[in-house]
Formats: sequence, structure tokens, C-alpha cells
Amino acid sequence: QLSKRMTQSGGKTMRRQLRHPDGSVMRTEFSISISTTLMFQTFRDERRPITVTGMLCQNRLQALQRVMEHEIIHLCEMLAWQVSNCSASRFQNLARVFFGHREHTHQLITPRERAFTEYGIRTGDQVTFRLDGQHLTGFVNRITKRATVLVEDPSGQPYSNGKRYRKFYVPISLLRPTGDARS
Repeated sequence: QLSKRMTQSGGKTMRRQLRHPDGSVMRTEFSISISTTLMFQTFRDERRPITVTGMLCQNRLQALQRVMEHEIIHLCEMLAWQVSNCSASRFQNLARVFFGHREHTHQLITPRERAFTEYGIRTGDQVTFRLDGQHLTGFVNRITKRATVLVEDPSGQPYSNGKRYRKFYVPISLLRPTGDARS
């Protein structure tokens, strides 16, 4: 299946066991998800070489093929051993023998990388943005498709640092860095 929500992983293979009321396994289902966010964003305006599984990819189709090959190895391991770990030697040996993979990672362009290269914004940076005519300043707590910006506010939710923040999900293009990083 295609996933718009995956913003770091190129693909994901899942194993799910459906059980009878008595707890016995009725059947096992497997699914493979592919990140459309990474596939479409990466080749939009190439700025650097793109590798997936250690192999150079010239276009989305090649990247998709490498990600699917990687996920197929996960599926094979799950079918044979119920678990899969791409950093383990068994996985890497299978991927090398069947598909010629040299690595188990990808270098697709993530929203986090794009936020920095296009807008100069990283996690932890202080930013400003406008909302309903109000000028707000906070820091970037997370970057996915949008940035999660925490704005200090006495009526906000308490965080582990003892401060209270209101949380905003802001398109990266609407943020302006202030030049200060979070202390």
C-alpha cells in the first residue's frame, strides 16, 4: 500500500496475527507500505546523488524497486523466522545474494532535509510565524510534512523542561528562522 504519512522510512513491512477468542492464531497477514512522500519529494528537483540500498538511483522507479526489494527480504524473513532486522547479518546476506544490495539504508530526501536546504530550518531552531493576524515565536520540536512548533504559553501544556507550551503544526514555508537556536 502507499503511505503519505511515512516521512523517514522508504518502506515498512508488517506482520499481524489475527486470533480467535480463545487466543489461538486464526491467520497471519502481511503488508508492505511505501512512502509516497519520500518517493515524490526526492526526485522533484535533484540536488545530490540518491542511493537506496547502496545503489545509485536515477529516478523514482529505480528507488521504488530498491525499496521493494528491501521490503521483500523483510517479508521473507518474517515468513521463515517471524522476525526481521535489516541491520542483522542474515538480512544483509540475503539482500546481497538476491538483489546485490550493499547497504540496508536509503539516502532519499526527507522533509527534515528539505526544510534545511530550502528554508534553513532545523529541529531546535527558533522560528516566527503568523496565525490569525498574530505574530508567534517558538521553536521547532519536530519536522515531518509540517513543523511542530512549540510556543511558550502559561496556559499551554506542561513539558518535561518545566515550561508550558502551545503546539502548532505549521507548513515549513510559513516559518521564518530568527537565527537563535533553542537553549
